[in-house]
Amino acid sequence: MYQFFLNLPFGETMAEQTSISYYQTEFKFNGKELDSETGMYYYGARYYDPSLSIWMSVDPLAEQFPNFSPYNYTMNNPINMVDPDGRAPEVKDDIIIHGINNVTLTIPTAGDEDFHVYTPMAISGESRQLNLGLENVDSDRFAIGYTVNATGSASTVLGAKGSAGITSVQFTDDTYMGYNYHYATGEGTGSTGVQGGASIGVELNVFIAYNNSNEEITPSTLSGTATSYELSGDFKTSVGGVGLTFGGFESGNWKGFYIGGEVGFGGEATILSFGRGESYSELLNNTKPTSERSLVDRVVNNHPDMKVRIAQAMYQYGTNN
Repeated sequence: MYQFFLNLPFGETMAEQTSISYYQTEFKFNGKELDSETGMYYYGARYYDPSLSIWMSVDPLAEQFPNFSPYNYTMNNPINMVDPDGRAPEVKDDIIIHGINNVTLTIPTAGDEDFHVYTPMAISGESRQLNLGLENVDSDRFAIGYTVNATGSASTVLGAKGSAGITSVQFTDDTYMGYNYHYATGEGTGSTGVQGGASIGVELNVFIAYNNSNEEITPSTLSGTATSYELSGDFKTSVGGVGLTFGGFESGNWKGFYIGGEVGFGGEATILSFGRGESYSELLNNTKPTSERSLVDRVVNNHPDMKVRIAQAMYQYGTNN
């Protein structure tokens, strides 16, 4: 089952195709709901008409943009800018982590387009921006994902090493972008799993990693042994992360942050209790440029049910080992 849209830069639908006739989603351009009676999208603050490329009411923040019409969309630059809620345009250079409750964490980075990660968890609190100091990091050298707590699949791969769970990762590198890579994560001498801080009692949490070395970015470079450590309470306050919890890790040339929350990501005391420790992960999926993968491979890999994606990863792992 699929539904395909091809939009012009300002949102007007150029082509549309669906494999079924009895259901079609109305959430189309920018993930906003299309009002079929008016042909407009509702963004929260205003309605937008993609055929006219303008908002249908005055910008509530118009005084901040005196050189532009209060009806303009993204300062007439939809290639490089977006307007999430109809109030103000934003440059598309961020990593945006989405919770299932529509709360987002926005992390500013370098680059010219946003990278969206959708997680099967609720993010506590309100949508916010986290300034992790990554504005100068090459936007093609990130890995973003989340860890699910202990599973039988991870135990099968890691055996005696012990199992912490499965980590799902997306890379921003053009070669591997658009494909979910899965890792079996195991505990070492510390009390946390790699790339996610999945210690006992924590169901899910998110991580973001970056690699500033000159090595080629491949999914296998993120596997292996990692060292995790705590971050101070002052760090949480300085980045705008009140209500969230943070840890750090290093794995080869990768460095990153664990991001947790008091509700959606597990208890604060649990995540910050691990101190410094070591952990291990092993890549399950085969490594191949996304452009060389079959349509069936990519469709299954982007299935909304993580169990389906894990089953695919385990099949690939069994085939390659």
